[in-house]
Amino acid sequence: MERLKVYNPLGKVLKALMYILLVLVTAFLIVPIVFSILGSFSAYWGKTMFSKGLTLEWYEYVFYYYGHTIGITLLITISTVIINIMVRQYIRRMNLSMHWMVLTVLWVI
Repeated sequence: MERLKVYNPLGKVLKALMYILLVLVTAFLIVPIVFSILGSFSAYWGKTMFSKGLTLEWYEYVFYYYGHTIGITLLITISTVIINIMVRQYIRRMNLSMHWMVLTVLWVI
C-alpha cells in the first residue's frame, strides 16, 4: 500500500525557524572571535579598528609571557590525538565489537 505524503506547512515553518536559530547562535559565537582576532592586529582602537595601523605587539606579549603554556597545551593536544589514533587502530586490528568498553577502561586508566 502506498503512503500519501501529507503537506505540513507548520513543519516547514518550524524547520526554517530552526535554521534561522542555528545561524544566529553560530554568528553569536563566531563574530566575537573574529573581531577579537582582527582587533589583536590593531595598533590602536580609535574611530576605526585600524586607525593607527597594524601591529604584532599583542602576539609578542602573549608569546613572551605565555609561550610555555601554549607549548605545553600543544604537546598535550598532539599526544592525545596520537594516543587516540593508536587506540583506534588497535581496536580495528583486534576487531573488537565492544570497543566502547575498551575506550572506557582506557579512559579510566
